[in-house]
Amino acid sequence: MRLGREEGVEFLGFGPDTLQERLGPGGSTDYLNNYLNDLKVAAVALEHHYVDRHYLDEFANYYSKSFDVPEPHCQRLHLFSILSRADLETLFHAATSDPEGVGAHEKLQEAYVGFIVRRPLAAARVGRTVLRTYPVEGRRHYEATRPYRVHVAGLSFTVDGLAFQHQDRGAAVCASTALWSALQRVAFMSGDRTPTPHAITQAAGSPYPASHGLTDVGMATALRRLGYIADFFTPADNRAWFRALLVASLESHLPVVLLLRKKQTTGAGEVDVGHAITLTGFSEPQKIVDVPCSLDTVPPLRMRSGSLDIVYAHDDNLGPHAHYELLDDDKGDEDGHKQLVLQRGDSRGPRPATWPVDRWQVVAALVPKPEKLRLSISSLLENIAYFRPWLELAFEPLSLHYKGYFGTGVQVKKTLLKEHVDVNERNAILFGLSLPRHVGIMSVSYDQIHLCEVVIDVTEVNRNPGEPSLLAVLATGVPRLSQAGIRLRAIAGRFGLPIVHRRT
Repeated sequence: MRLGREEGVEFLGFGPDTLQERLGPGGSTDYLNNYLNDLKVAAVALEHHYVDRHYLDEFANYYSKSFDVPEPHCQRLHLFSILSRADLETLFHAATSDPEGVGAHEKLQEAYVGFIVRRPLAAARVGRTVLRTYPVEGRRHYEATRPYRVHVAGLSFTVDGLAFQHQDRGAAVCASTALWSALQRVAFMSGDRTPTPHAITQAAGSPYPASHGLTDVGMATALRRLGYIADFFTPADNRAWFRALLVASLESHLPVVLLLRKKQTTGAGEVDVGHAITLTGFSEPQKIVDVPCSLDTVPPLRMRSGSLDIVYAHDDNLGPHAHYELLDDDKGDEDGHKQLVLQRGDSRGPRPATWPVDRWQVVAALVPKPEKLRLSISSLLENIAYFRPWLELAFEPLSLHYKGYFGTGVQVKKTLLKEHVDVNERNAILFGLSLPRHVGIMSVSYDQIHLCEVVIDVTEVNRNPGEPSLLAVLATGVPRLSQAGIRLRAIAGRFGLPIVHRRT
């Protein structure tokens, strides 16, 4: 049944042909079908006339000036799990007939998986798409997501995800599209409206057409002009450190734009081709390894993140949250460095026919950040190396391992409210310690036991690299009267830091 005119909402069942009829055949459609089947999508509410701000900006600045002008509006598919088409229509009518009631609306919200915007572009129909991630269970971490609020037929729904879309090769190619996905999260962190792909391409200031693509410098330029900054790091000869930086970025809820390269055979011979994807999460590494620090004068840091092997990525050539694997290749690149390789797909199980083996050399990572998050991710981990002798003294003879990430002062205090800690010490921090919006967390663990965190200021670059700007010690896993607690308290006193212990 279709409500109203062509601009209305139509309720559909979801089957193998639902996406093919609207998005066309291809590997990306097959990937989305598999993804949505895994999420048990069974019904669709189709908006026939939807105005998407991101597409409309591309239309106004690019497509409206073409000879064969496409339509200025899109369609939007709202996807629901479990429910049949008939149940979906019944619940929609029940929810709209009784706006005061919550039962039908709650059932719809529980079943809401997300949406796909269908653009009227024959070669790039997948527009702004936000889908719920796979269940976060086992080793899965999807850190670079945000809530989206959507409206259909007068009802509001929310979904946590990160926007994905195809590059259109006209107004924006892979670099602009990867940045656009990353800025969905970073703009949300900063309280800003996400810039459109066209706005990102324009901000890069490239003298070439958008189809020429963006260099890493162009991407960083776009971020600066849009009010953000970027970290940039390469695998070089320290692939474990690079892996640790990727995890630190993602655990800071910062998407990572991964810059890739490979050789491709053409009629003119073998040429280098580049690509950019956006990392949205990772699978928890299983091994704790020694990670050589970027500082030559300190011993390696023991970190689980140094063995990272699986990441999840938005790849505009495939789909959202795709499983990719990081592999070491000892073959040297043109600079003589051993390569870090990214392979599409899961090597542990059968590979779908739509996922051909595809390997790219990882060239670099670019991490967009809010402007006031000035300390680099590499400096954050280096701070752990500087402070480690004090931590090892406190927890001697335990073999510690570490991780670092960015958080917020608000999150630190909210977390303390949930922890089983000394009330007086907690209140001294809650009421007596002013924290900046952005903080760094140096986290210390033994085996599977979390011991403590050291909070540092990351809103400025260290004036003295050997002395991190320390703010507090949160020994939430250490009793006050334990030997480690007594030592930690003495260290905190030496640095003039407030400390909170686990309540016994």
